[in-house]
Amino acid sequence: MRQLTNKKKWGFIIPIFLLSASCCIYAWGEVTENSSFYFHTITENKWALEMIGADKIRVSVGQNNLYHVKVGILDTGIAGEYDNLNLKRVGGNKDNGLHTEYHGVTIAGIIGAKRTQDLDYQGLLPGISLYTYNVSNESLDNKQLANGIKAFLQNGVDVLNISLGGFKADEEVLINLKKVIANGTVVVASSGNSGTSDYNYPASYSLPGLLSVGSLDKNNNILPFTTVNDKVDLYVPGQDIYSLMVLGSKVSCMPYSGTSVSVPYVTSVVAMIRALEPSMSPKDIKRILIENSDHRTVYWKNQKRTVRVMNVEKVLTAMGVEINKK
Repeated sequence: MRQLTNKKKWGFIIPIFLLSASCCIYAWGEVTENSSFYFHTITENKWALEMIGADKIRVSVGQNNLYHVKVGILDTGIAGEYDNLNLKRVGGNKDNGLHTEYHGVTIAGIIGAKRTQDLDYQGLLPGISLYTYNVSNESLDNKQLANGIKAFLQNGVDVLNISLGGFKADEEVLINLKKVIANGTVVVASSGNSGTSDYNYPASYSLPGLLSVGSLDKNNNILPFTTVNDKVDLYVPGQDIYSLMVLGSKVSCMPYSGTSVSVPYVTSVVAMIRALEPSMSPKDIKRILIENSDHRTVYWKNQKRTVRVMNVEKVLTAMGVEINKK
């Protein structure tokens, strides 16, 4: 998670190790109108789909419905053009600043990366249009966050991914969040990577269409550096999640850990819900995700916790969606 404070003390996603430019792939099926559509992913990320009950489901959803869902990403390091991503800029900085880590490219990759001749990697919704607002590291503060949310209000996205935040609440940010949710946008934000129970914003605002997301490891426990508090709505995988990494002029593939890479899983599921039920309100989407999650007893730094883990199959069943197991 990218952190924003007045002192510019950044949060982080943790790169584990660098891979070659080829990853093992499970590909999405070709999507046509009213075709059977399902979540597939690269081999290294398959465990994550298994943990959230999304690895074996097929649902009937048309390409026109799914690929007309507008997914927004408010982040740093997402300026520029990449063959792997279908990015549509709605505002923000046109360049990535002096200390670029391409945080936003990594987030975008998990959601919508598509295969290229140079990199055999796909995200959860390969090729989907991603509407972006880029904030450079040098200007990452609550004012820029508020401006970014306002830009998405003007562009009417269905779901907004915010894998950044800070410890200071801000009235302008809160006002713009209320407006964008009232306009029909579901906001999905990272709980934080502080390893404490401190509130992190915007995730910790209590709003009907905002989801705060924490991270689980491969053993079904909370990652020790995850921010854990009573505002976290859902926990999803966030350890060694493979995505895109910009290396000079090339895009490669490597694993990351942190709440930043957990948020895109919830964002992608919200996009699927919107494709299936376009009129469902942000409040109802949040409710159905929470009410149909799994309650699990896990550990966080040797402390026992009961948390809600997203379960995609339960959510779709509650919606009355016909599911075919692949």
